Amino acid sequence: MPTATLGSAVVDASAIVRRLRREPAALAWFEGARSAATELRAPSLLALEVGNALLGYVRAGAISARSAQLGLRWTVYVVALVDVTPLSARALDLALERDITTYDAAYVVLAERTSAPLVTADRRLASATPNAVLIAD
Repeated sequence: MPTATLGSAVVDASAIVRRLRREPAALAWFEGARSAATELRAPSLLALEVGNALLGYVRAGAISARSAQLGLRWTVYVVALVDVTPLSARALDLALERDITTYDAAYVVLAERTSAPLVTADRRLASATPNAVLIAD
């Protein structure tokens, strides 16, 4: 849970999707972040990853297309998206070093460069950096 001294955090798509699915641990973390005025950041690929996850829920009949659009709009409204281009070279190196995808490594690079915690629901990604916050129910 964030504290009043937490200025920013990097959030990945798994954390956002859990928030959009209204999972209790994610709701609690994001409410705490909002209360603490925590700035949420992510590599710009977040919008596509969240959109793809929401697309899967629409195709499975779990949510409506309208709900998916609203969820994506909320995401890009509350999360400051950072251009991935300056992160990409280090992300590739880090992906090779830590045995994660380049996509996931972009989140780690951003978190490490900004000295912010990485908030994720992905255990493997959380284990790739010492400053992870794992959201799990």
